[in-house]
Amino acid sequence: MTAVSARLRAVLTALRFLGRQLSQQRITQAAASLTFTTVISLVPLLAVILAVFTAFPAFEAMRDQIEVWFTEALLPPNIAQPVFRYLNEFAEKAAALGTAGVLGLIVTATLLMM
Repeated sequence: MTAVSARLRAVLTALRFLGRQLSQQRITQAAASLTFTTVISLVPLLAVILAVFTAFPAFEAMRDQIEVWFTEALLPPNIAQPVFRYLNEFAEKAAALGTAGVLGLIVTATLLMM
């Protein structure tokens, strides 16, 4: 029984240490911050992708498939319609930026992801 109680004591000590570290490092706040930053950075990245697809009509079918996939996999149905309306407006304006503007948007999206 002493080997079992020693292991149990070691596990409890490790769990207490883990709990202290998680509370001291504010892990939930860090996770929330990373999630927020990732979601915010996906918007310009998706806008760049949609702008490229808008610029080349050959990608129209692929663009529709991407919108359907985002609607089914990532966005709730009641939010998907307004989000894609705004993203399509943004993509149309991004396509009119020219090469320097699109490159700047790509750099911004990449830096936000990092």
